[in-house]
Amino acid sequence: MEKAGAIRTLWAKVVTKIGIAAVVMIGVIFIVIHFIESSSRAIKEISENFESGKITTEFRDYVTEVKGFQRLQVASLKTVDIFTKLDSKSILWNLIDLPDVKIEIKIPVEYTYYLDLKDQWDLQWNEEKLSVKVIAPNIKSGTPAVDISKMNITVQKGSFLRDVESVKNELIGELSEKLAYLADKKIPWIREAARNETKEFINNWFVQIHFKDKEIKPKLDSVFFADEIKPIEKVDSIKLEQKLL
Repeated sequence: MEKAGAIRTLWAKVVTKIGIAAVVMIGVIFIVIHFIESSSRAIKEISENFESGKITTEFRDYVTEVKGFQRLQVASLKTVDIFTKLDSKSILWNLIDLPDVKIEIKIPVEYTYYLDLKDQWDLQWNEEKLSVKVIAPNIKSGTPAVDISKMNITVQKGSFLRDVESVKNELIGELSEKLAYLADKKIPWIREAARNETKEFINNWFVQIHFKDKEIKPKLDSVFFADEIKPIEKVDSIKLEQKLL
């Protein structure tokens, strides 16, 4: 009898443990299913928001209305630039050449670069990677800041027969146009720094602002600027012309 009672007790314990394990297993399965369904809903919602352009609109509204600015400065560059002007002149129906005048200006300049937040932004969602590819507007250059106090003007060639001061003033008057031209030419120098700054800014908005309390937090995969993307229509037309040839 005692042996039978021990066996029943043992079986009772086994059944109890199996029951507890089953309950735990059912609970785990329920939690996993709930998590999967919840994640699926969250991913679907994110996909719909990206496809409808809602995310892009909210991003633009955030930076323009909440932050209160229309431009995102993404890079700056300090250089010392040198500008020269060689002026030649002749008199008496070009029969007599006067001495040349050559002026050189050396000046410290700070160039700034920005993205216009009112321009087109394209935030593309990749559901497989749970990541976002950003196509930002082209980088634009701001008005170069010149340190007039450190500007150095040198007359490398001059003559009492020439109006050197006039040539000097002409070069000074041309500086704004020359600096604007140089600012655009130097964009390749700061492109990667601008890309990193843009990525950090948008990633900060994703993680700390927009998706702060969301179950799914998209990661920022890559940032491209508009001039780095080849238009599909242009590529297709080229391929079509090649096939016709």
